[in-house]
Amino acid sequence: MQAVAKNGTQASRGVIVVFCPDLFFLVGIRNTARRLGFEPHVVKTLDELEESASILNPALVLVDLAEIGDEGDWEAVSGYLRHGVPILAFGPHKAVEAFRAAKAVGVTRVVANSQFHREMAELIDRYASDVATTQQMEAGSDFDGGAPRLPPGARFG
Repeated sequence: MQAVAKNGTQASRGVIVVFCPDLFFLVGIRNTARRLGFEPHVVKTLDELEESASILNPALVLVDLAEIGDEGDWEAVSGYLRHGVPILAFGPHKAVEAFRAAKAVGVTRVVANSQFHREMAELIDRYASDVATTQQMEAGSDFDGGAPRLPPGARFG
């Protein structure tokens, strides 16, 4: 589902923060995010990931577990977790401890690389909150993309 503005141009559904240093994999993530109407914001280090939480209001954060590791620094996503931003982590299926660590800190969803590759568009679409749509509606802007999809439990008023 892509949001389309009244003038026919593609409306952004928001920003997706991406922490994935694997350049080959990153190209696919960027292309998929853009095709879905999101603007990918790539961070290259855990420090950049942590800093981006104070300046961005993303619809979703994507994290490569291989870069954080089994005993990684999950503090880098704590700012996003505090603000309820969904986080989708992916990694090698054998990284059981990294999966557990991610779930323990409150990551929204953790999937194996194979599943993420296979279902990337569906996973992004499912877990991304509609930041841009919500902001447009709250500001009273016209939206001509059908009924907006809201995150579970969200209400206006």
